[in-house]
Amino acid sequence: VKGFKVTQKKKSLKLKWKKARGIKRYELQYSLNKDFSGAEKINISKSKTSYTIKKLKPKEKYYVRIRAIKTYRDAGNMIKTILGLWVTKNKKTK
Repeated sequence: VKGFKVTQKKKSLKLKWKKARGIKRYELQYSLNKDFSGAEKINISKSKTSYTIKKLKPKEKYYVRIRAIKTYRDAGNMIKTILGLWVTKNKKTK
């Protein structure tokens, strides 16, 4: 995922990224912990290039990461999944 940006809002974070070609979906995680323990997971449609995480705690530092997921069928007609690298950012809510 390229061009990943996080903007702080009041009790929310607005995420934006550039659209990746040939993918099935994006996977997003956010947490108050740097190691993403207890992270919330969200699957996002391939057509979206932004998402707003709402109902967050005010004035808290959140860690956010996103990756692209691609699926395809191999020669044996088995479905294979390729997971992109995580792109991680952190931001404090207002």
